[in-house]
Order: sequence, then structure tokens, then C-alpha cells
Amino acid sequence: MIKKIIALSIGSLCFCFQGFAQNPDGNFGNLKFDFVTKGSGASDYNGWGLNNNDKLDVRPNPNGGAALIINNHNGLTFSAHSTYGGIRFYNQGYPIGPLEPTGGATMVMSIANGKVGVGTVNPRVLLDVGADVSNGKLGAVFGRLPEGDQIGDGTFLGVRGYVTNATAAKSFALEHSFYGVTNSSVNFLRGQSSEDGFLSFNTGKNVERLRIDAAGNVGIGTTTPTAKLSVNGNLWATEIKVATTNPWPDYVFEPLHEKLSLADLEIFIKKNKHLPEIPTAKTIDKEGINLGDMNAKLLKKVEELTLYLIELKKNNDVLNERVKKLENKN
Repeated sequence: MIKKIIALSIGSLCFCFQGFAQNPDGNFGNLKFDFVTKGSGASDYNGWGLNNNDKLDVRPNPNGGAALIINNHNGLTFSAHSTYGGIRFYNQGYPIGPLEPTGGATMVMSIANGKVGVGTVNPRVLLDVGADVSNGKLGAVFGRLPEGDQIGDGTFLGVRGYVTNATAAKSFALEHSFYGVTNSSVNFLRGQSSEDGFLSFNTGKNVERLRIDAAGNVGIGTTTPTAKLSVNGNLWATEIKVATTNPWPDYVFEPLHEKLSLADLEIFIKKNKHLPEIPTAKTIDKEGINLGDMNAKLLKKVEELTLYLIELKKNNDVLNERVKKLENKN
């Protein structure tokens, strides 16, 4: 579409120049044009205009090139400026140079070096929306839906800008708006430096639900994740696998493994109020539980308990045999 507009504009301008060169004053098709000379200042011009209340002027650009002006209100410029050469579209005024709009003119689009810019005189990529969108301004909309679109900013998926001077604040957000209210969003936060950005994901009244910090930690229900996955809330799963770096406690059954005697175990429990190697309630309240490590320790205690039971059975069998012998004597 943009290419068609450019081609049409250039073609129209060339056609006008050819017609005007042949007929500087008089009729041009059904329109009447007059050659106009007005001063020699930067805001003045030499060119052609319709000789009624509507004017379409072709004016030379003081910085090289030409401008097509409609009623001193909207303009299309063709500039040969060494830095800002290209095609630019203005409204609410007319330009007299590549960077010199007058009468409140606003440049709305530019085409230079094969790049299209919206809100910027010097696009740096193929499509550059270069307007300042800080402080909550809506910068670009990718699509709209009719329901609720007449309220506020409407119903859309778009990009909104925020601030860059706060380390924990949003710079940009990809927002889904419904009836002019932000419904959900993906937010890009600045971080501590130019390389420390992080992401947050908002749903339901645009409330943050998930965050990925600069270190790659993921937080669900928390804005300060301290592990690769930090969850402040309940988990439900059909299966959870936990890898552990600790040796699995099958070594308990090796002949050289030493365990406390039941008497020593009793003394330890009376003194410490917990099993050996098992963290205290205060430690768990403060630090939580490492599932892999805790499962290994609990299994070790179960295996040691099994050995205790086997020893007790052996002792009980010996006692039972002695009782039988005494009973037989009697």
C-alpha cells in the first residue's frame, strides 16, 4: 500500500511538472491553475496553484527538492538533503525544509533510504515507529476488534511505552486492551543496567502472575524468585521427579556402615528433639525443604529402622528360645 502511494505521488508530481511546463497559466484538464510568485524568503515560494479557494501548490524546497502543498495545510515533500533526504508526509501545516515545519505542521511519516518511519524523520530500520511513547502513551496497535473499541483507547493488541529512569519499572508493554481497559499484558522491565532486563506476565485486571528475572529465575505468585522456580502457592501435578546429587542411602546395608545404638539414639532424641541428620522445625520454617535431600535422609532412617527391627527380632528369637528351654525344664 505504501509503495502504491509513493508511486502515485511521484507520478502525479512528474505529470504536474510536465503539464505546468507546457501551460504555466491557464487550464489544466478541468482545473484552472495560476503561476504564483511570492517573495524569496524560506517560507515563500514560486509555484502553481488552483485559482479558486482550494490551492494545490508545487513549491521548491529551500534545502533541495520540492514540496506538494494542499491549502497550506498538508504537505508531501521530496527532499534531496544530504542527511534527511527522502519523502515525508505532513499534516496541520506545511514544511519548508526537511526539519523546518511551519504553522504547527506535524510530520506523520517519512520514507528514506528504503526505510519507512512513523513519527521519525530518520528511520533506521525497514519499519521504524520512532515516536516518543513514554509515560503510558500507546505507540502501535497490531489489530483491533469492534466490541468495546469505541471506549477509551478501545479493544486492541498493541505496544505501550512507560519509563526508563527506574530500575524496577516497565519500559514497554505488549498489552491486550478490552473496552479501553488493560486486560492482560507482557511487560518488559529495565533492570539494573542496559543488560539486566526482565519480564513479567499479567492476567485478570492486569495483575502480575509470573516473573522471569535477569538471572533466569521464574517466580509464580512472587516478584522476588530465589530459585529457578519459586512458587508462592499450591502445586498440583500427576508426577514430579526430583534429581538428587547426594548418594542414595543403600550404603546403610553395607557391613561397614555404623549406626547409633538404640541407647545412643534415645539420648540424642531426648537432647535435640529430632532425629540425627533431620533438620529442625525452625530450620524448615526458615529455609524450606530440599525434597531430594529430605527423601534420601528419610529413606536412610527407614533403612536404619529396618536394621534395628531385624536386630530386635534376632534378640527376641534368642530370648524366646531360652524361655522355651526353661519351660521344658520345669
